[in-house]
Amino acid sequence: MTGTLRLQRHPAAAILQAFADADSDEVVCSIAGWANQDNEGSYLTVEISPKYVAREFQPPKENNRHHMRRARSDEIAAFSSKH
Repeated sequence: MTGTLRLQRHPAAAILQAFADADSDEVVCSIAGWANQDNEGSYLTVEISPKYVAREFQPPKENNRHHMRRARSDEIAAFSSKH
């Protein structure tokens, strides 16, 4: 199967930056493909992008809602112990 690939500016720039960062003739990219069909028949959509690197896990920050819930629980406990 042969065809063309429309390469968008943002992924292309990120891949070029990966080449510069690696100072190499080769970089690893991600690839995805979808089988599609229209009134002309079946076709494949293919997309390349910079290699996905998962970010390091960071626990969620406590938000105000959590603090308010905790304060409310403390108020209820204080009220209950007085009555």
